[in-house]
Amino acid sequence: MQVNSYSHIVTSEEINKILLLGYQILGIDDDSEHDFINRHFPNFDLFKLLEDINTILTPFWSTSIEKTVYLKDSQPPEIIIAFLTYDYSYESTGLVLVRTFTWEQDHLIVKHDFFRIPVKFRRLGIAKNVFKVFLQQYVNMGVQKIKVLASLADGGYVWALNYFTATNKREVEVILESAQTRLSPSEYGDVEQIFNNYYTNNPHGTAFPIQKWAELPFMVDILRGSSWNGAIDLNNSEQFSNFMSYVFR
Repeated sequence: MQVNSYSHIVTSEEINKILLLGYQILGIDDDSEHDFINRHFPNFDLFKLLEDINTILTPFWSTSIEKTVYLKDSQPPEIIIAFLTYDYSYESTGLVLVRTFTWEQDHLIVKHDFFRIPVKFRRLGIAKNVFKVFLQQYVNMGVQKIKVLASLADGGYVWALNYFTATNKREVEVILESAQTRLSPSEYGDVEQIFNNYYTNNPHGTAFPIQKWAELPFMVDILRGSSWNGAIDLNNSEQFSNFMSYVFR
């Protein structure tokens, strides 16, 4: 499966259509939102993205939804998209989807700030469908990196399955130390070998393939309780291909 880029210029008419979808647009004076997006985030087909999100999510949550787009005219400029149920909190089981588009040293990145689907709606393909529509815009806009903090309930395991690589060696070492105390010597040996294979060749590496740990059945519970910073480099053909294969399989 391929995702092909296309050019797009946001219009004031599209901004009005976004409002009709039920989204608030905050942070920028009226009538200049489209100029802000076109200037700082060229080729972002924001209306198409939000329309697709509505199509995917509203059949499950048709009411009590707060939908917001924050346009931050800051340094660097940012766009934050939030789609959440009114019962949202870090402790609750409500739906939460938050993404931040921003710039780091002239590189466009996106942060997967928070994504939680209530348990009873999981395994229905919702997450992958959300990834697909966002990925189309990442390709359009030339996003170079996706960042995530893998934590909370199952995040450490789920983001590893999504082919995110671990960027902080110390965080990986903490998971390894947990594995040493909880696994049999034989199981731990397999986990340690993956660690050594990567860091022996990349002592200062920032792309540990933690997905290889997620493939080991005895690492599932350990990763579910872990916390680590991860990324996918969309300029790296292997990482991009792995992420594509996961999203579209």
